[in-house]
Amino acid sequence: MDSFDSPWIKVKEDKIGSKLILKKIGMPASFKPSEMIYFQGELSNNFYYLQEGRVKVFLLEEDGTEKTFSIHEPGCFFGEASAIDQLPRPCNACALTPTKLIVLSPSDLVLLMQLDSEFFYGILQSLTRKIRMLTCQVSNIVFLGAEQRIAYLLLKFAADFGIATNEGIKLSISFTDQDLSGIVGNSRVTVTKTLNTFKREGLIKKKYRNITILNQMGLLEYLYPDYESRVKKLKTL
Repeated sequence: MDSFDSPWIKVKEDKIGSKLILKKIGMPASFKPSEMIYFQGELSNNFYYLQEGRVKVFLLEEDGTEKTFSIHEPGCFFGEASAIDQLPRPCNACALTPTKLIVLSPSDLVLLMQLDSEFFYGILQSLTRKIRMLTCQVSNIVFLGAEQRIAYLLLKFAADFGIATNEGIKLSISFTDQDLSGIVGNSRVTVTKTLNTFKREGLIKKKYRNITILNQMGLLEYLYPDYESRVKKLKTL
C-alpha cells in the first residue's frame, strides 16, 4: 500500500492525465534536467500535472542550504497552493529528468472541479497527503537523530518502492547521497557516513545510486533502540 507520508510521491494508477488530454484542458510544457519550473517567492498562480519525468520541490536558503520537501513521479500534482490561495510560491520546483507537464490555471481548476468529481478528489488527496508528509518531516527533525532519520527513510522507501530479491529488498528508485541529504535535513557528509556505517554492519548494500535493504530488523533497531527488547517482552506476555 502506498504510504501517504513519504516524501517521494508516486501514483500507482493514473486516470486523471488521460482525462486532461481528452478534454484538452491545460497547456503542455517540457523541461530539461536541472531546469527550474518555478522559484520560491515568485508570483504565479499556475499549478502542474506531471506526465513524464521526475520533479523536486525544495526550499533554498540564502546560505545555499537546501531542504527537499518532496520528489514527484508521473501522475502527481504540484504547485497547487499558489493556484488556490493566490500567494507567492513558498518553494522551488525543478526537473530532475527530462520532464513533460500539463500547466493548469486557476480557471482550469474551477472548471475541472465542476465537471469531474474524481479530479476534485485527486486535488484534495494531493493536498492532504502533503500536509501529512510535512507533519511527519517536522516530527522526524524534532524527535529523531540523524541515523534514525536515515533509517526511517530507507524503511519507508523499502515499503513504497521495494522489490523483493534473493539478496533483500531492492529500491526501485535511485538517488545520490546529496538527494537523501536534502530530504532528511542533514549534511551530505553525515548521510554518506551513516550509509557507510549501515553498509559495514550488513544492513544495506549500496552501489552507486542503488540501495538494497539486507536487514530491515537492523534498521528498525536503529530507529527504535529498544525494539528488540520490546519484541522479547511481547513474546513473554
